[in-house]
Amino acid sequence: MTEKNAAGDDFPAIWEEWLTGFVRHIAVERGLSTHYQLSLQQSVVALLRWCQEGKRSLPDLVSDDLTRFLLDEKKRGLQGSSLPVSYTHLRAHETEAD
Repeated sequence: MTEKNAAGDDFPAIWEEWLTGFVRHIAVERGLSTHYQLSLQQSVVALLRWCQEGKRSLPDLVSDDLTRFLLDEKKRGLQGSSLPVSYTHLRAHETEAD
């Protein structure tokens, strides 16, 4: 079931709840700026949507999946200079999941 989030997008409520907690945890743990927190949140939302579109399970993703995701994002217009930042965000998720 999906609900409208604050941005008006359809987004599973459980993902939004998890993401809010995850970003808060990482922000406190690593002392992230508000801007970096927003950037992290945007990267993870894009990954979650990519997982949903491809019927992938987030906990089962591996580094090769992250590489495919970033290549897909680049095809959609993500700037090349943004790829290292997005990869860092997503690796942070993978590390926290371990």
